[in-house]
Amino acid sequence: MGVILFIMLSGTYPFNFRNLEEELVSTPVLFLGPTWAKISDEAKHLLTRLLDKEANARITSKQALDHPWV
Repeated sequence: MGVILFIMLSGTYPFNFRNLEEELVSTPVLFLGPTWAKISDEAKHLLTRLLDKEANARITSKQALDHPWV
């Protein structure tokens, strides 16, 4: 859900897919560039929670639906 929302908001992928396994584990999701300057902090917060590297810390779909941005 997080990857799809990231693409919908920015038109780009959250990962560059060069070394996806390493990237998924160690690279933080960054909101860089002019596109992200126009995106609300609440939307970025939701994305950060949806794309959390730790599965146990990642929010559920129910929690995502209850997020203030939604």
